[in-house]
Amino acid sequence: MSSSVSLLIDIGNTRLKWAYLSRGRLQNCSAVLHRQIALQTYASDAWGSRQPAQIIVCNVAGENIAKQLSHWSQQHWGITPRFILAAERGYGVVNAYAEPRRLGSDRWVALIAARQIIKQPACIVDCGSALTIDAINSNGEHLGGLIVPGIAMMQRSLGHDTANLSPPHLNQPAHNNRGFQLGRDTDDAINEGIYQAHSALIERTLEELSHTLGSNAVNIITGGDAPAILSRLSYLCRHEPEWILQGLATIATRAEHTP
Repeated sequence: MSSSVSLLIDIGNTRLKWAYLSRGRLQNCSAVLHRQIALQTYASDAWGSRQPAQIIVCNVAGENIAKQLSHWSQQHWGITPRFILAAERGYGVVNAYAEPRRLGSDRWVALIAARQIIKQPACIVDCGSALTIDAINSNGEHLGGLIVPGIAMMQRSLGHDTANLSPPHLNQPAHNNRGFQLGRDTDDAINEGIYQAHSALIERTLEELSHTLGSNAVNIITGGDAPAILSRLSYLCRHEPEWILQGLATIATRAEHTP
């Protein structure tokens, strides 16, 4: 085992994703649905046979899973994971938040990836448990962002807070299903409404940011629901399923002062 190998872990609210970084390339990208599952039940199968030199983590799922990961990695390898937190500036990115640590670590890592990999103005759309949109200009300045409930969260809220509606089966549209359509039963009406709400917000934001960021801006879309949303967008977006892991790879291989 090469001492240069890093284990990169992206812990979202629903999925835990990981990859090994070796010789500058991501290897063995995998994922597990981790909600309400103890980390030790899958950690040994996932990582136990390959000890890394370091573990770099982006975690938005809370302290409990962070403690579980730290305990497991220290017990098995004697390694303390490095948990990435947003800062005022770093890796060429200037944080827009007045309280920098309040920016989610996933959004911070995504901005770092944009700055270091694309090196152009960018808009990053992450379609996960929450839908987040962030913009970064050509100087590496984060312009701020938007957060709304994700598709499944919107669906659950209708079932929870509305007396005559129960959460429908979430039918993801075919990837070539573009444009506007109306649902012909309650489930379809809810699903279509949610997808239309998300795609409309994204398109409005991309339209507004196109004037601010300029014609060379790159639109990145990532997250588990990205394929279903992407099929409804008229704007050109670059689908990057492993964007957070790519950002962690950037952190693992570049100095923090990198412009």
